[in-house]
Amino acid sequence: MKSFHSSDSDFSQLDSWIETFGVAATLERLREKFETEKQYPQLFEVMKMRCRHSIGLPIVYDPLQERMGSSGTDSVPSTPISDLRQRQLEDHLLDACQHVGLLILEEGNLELAWMYLQPVANRTLVQQRLVSFPVDDEMADALIDIAVSQGAVPVHGFRLLLQKYGTCNAITTYDMQSPRFDPAIQIEMAEILVEHLYCELLESIRNHLQAGQPAGAIGDSDLIRSLSLLQLMERYPDLTSNGHHLDATHLSSVIRIARIIHDRKYLQMALELVQYGKGLHPDFQYPCAPPFEETYTDHFFFFSAQLGSDEQAAVQHFRGKCDLIDENRFGGKAFETLADLLIRLGRRNEAIEVLIRSVWGKHAPSGILPSMFQVAQSNEEHESLQSFFRERNDLLSYSISRLQQQSKSGPA
Repeated sequence: MKSFHSSDSDFSQLDSWIETFGVAATLERLREKFETEKQYPQLFEVMKMRCRHSIGLPIVYDPLQERMGSSGTDSVPSTPISDLRQRQLEDHLLDACQHVGLLILEEGNLELAWMYLQPVANRTLVQQRLVSFPVDDEMADALIDIAVSQGAVPVHGFRLLLQKYGTCNAITTYDMQSPRFDPAIQIEMAEILVEHLYCELLESIRNHLQAGQPAGAIGDSDLIRSLSLLQLMERYPDLTSNGHHLDATHLSSVIRIARIIHDRKYLQMALELVQYGKGLHPDFQYPCAPPFEETYTDHFFFFSAQLGSDEQAAVQHFRGKCDLIDENRFGGKAFETLADLLIRLGRRNEAIEVLIRSVWGKHAPSGILPSMFQVAQSNEEHESLQSFFRERNDLLSYSISRLQQQSKSGPA
């Protein structure tokens, strides 16, 4: 934005406006002037004065006067600014922030625009404008910071970060930033990461095969390009015999992150990544925290059951994990994982039994599951929960469950 230099004629014109048209009209003419000349900080100040004047406040903020009231004097009692007028002032100021911020954004000054857009109430509009903001190398870092670190549009920013800085930075950012966001946003970020790594691995394997390694594995290029990761592994079973096609630490981290996913498309990708990992040399099979110490075996049960393969075997596998885990060290994670799997498989009653017996009231929640009030859905499940609360003499939690149950059954 160009800097503004006032001339003598500007001051003369301003004096004329004030004398001829008064305060309100002069403020409007100043607004038009600064907006036309793209003097946006000055425009914002004028809009602030205009909104204060429009609701009967002094155009310049005076803390003492604002506290005592606009009519306060030593001899005349006064009242503070009314709640209605305060709300009007706040609404007008937010409108000014939005107006000026969007104008600055159109000029391409992202960081200055964000200073004005942060408090704007219409988050959907701001997010839409940030998503459509043209990104070049110069502005990418600023947009990623605003979108992810400052939480403006985390999914969009995460996708940009992954494109610009790759898998390693994306994993680190996910682990550091995602707990701040709602579960739906975390899931979408995890899906983006899983799909990215899946495509990265698939492309690496296709290039490897087309280059003629291992010997005798060269096939028709079109066929290689048409097969999924799983199909390529089935067609070329020795793919991992001479090494691996991507960073093995990235693979284990993304598989860990994928546990939050529910969509079958991404679960299938995660399962195929697991099947690739199972073929790696043991030196490249890095363990995850319990109950996923055997990263690829444990995750194979977790993902494959959700895709309809031998559900009971997966449940028994994680029940066995619960029997072996050191609860003093790892808390209730194994039991929560088992309950999570049971819920995903539609066996919610069994999940609640596990949680009542081994988690609730014994271990701090690990974040794997929503609150106990969100876990219970049916009348039977609520009744199990209510029995638990009765035994613990927890009247408040019992009340929440009963009222939640009643509200689902219809109006009182």
